[in-house]
Amino acid sequence: MTKAKLAAATVLFGFALGPTPAIAQETGFGHPGQVILSADRLFGLNFTNTTMEDAVTGSKQSQSRTNISLLWPPLTLDTLSPYTIPRVAGDFIVVAGLTVGGSIGFVRSTGKIKSEPVGTPSTERDADTITIFTFAPRIGYALAIAPGIAFWPRAGVTYYSFNVESTSTGPTPVTDSDTLKGFGLNLEPLFVFSPVPHFGITAGPVVDLPLSGSLSSETTPSTAPNPPDDKYRFTNFGLALGVLGYF
Repeated sequence: MTKAKLAAATVLFGFALGPTPAIAQETGFGHPGQVILSADRLFGLNFTNTTMEDAVTGSKQSQSRTNISLLWPPLTLDTLSPYTIPRVAGDFIVVAGLTVGGSIGFVRSTGKIKSEPVGTPSTERDADTITIFTFAPRIGYALAIAPGIAFWPRAGVTYYSFNVESTSTGPTPVTDSDTLKGFGLNLEPLFVFSPVPHFGITAGPVVDLPLSGSLSSETTPSTAPNPPDDKYRFTNFGLALGVLGYF
């Protein structure tokens, strides 16, 4: 067999065995230059602690809750945690597994309340308007540990804003607005399970620690100065699931 025929046979034999390591690396999760689009925290088990400190009296009140949510988070001031909000995300693998990206979450709920007392005309008013927004830039490192399995630890900061607005009925409507906003540190040591190319499921623990937070109240029209902002802090530990695609 000539050298040319031997080389050709070697190439054909290599293709028959399957893709070379370089090709496999390019198609697997974690290759430099990949774009990752994901939906984060679609399902989760979260243990949340909320602490509020009155700005005037200095008194403190804390509340601990266990939340299990699938796509739809709790939407009341007493049960809310900004870390149970499902979010969409985008990340880019810069070099050697280093990822840079972030996520955004948004929820808005409006409605009407209609009352029909017996013997009197019915009335209708606006229900509370609830608006939640989260933005979380982050960095991470994607590390393949087995075929179809990768470890993707991430760290970042979440900015959150939660507003509840209500308007009373009457000759002179009064609007009350309560706004929660702050920052938190996020640690997400997640695993990525990729059963087929370009698709993966993320699963793992999440830790969210408070950096700052405040609760402000405003009344319009107002006959007195608005009260000073109260301190509001969220701490969250839990497990989270999501899905992703990489290209």
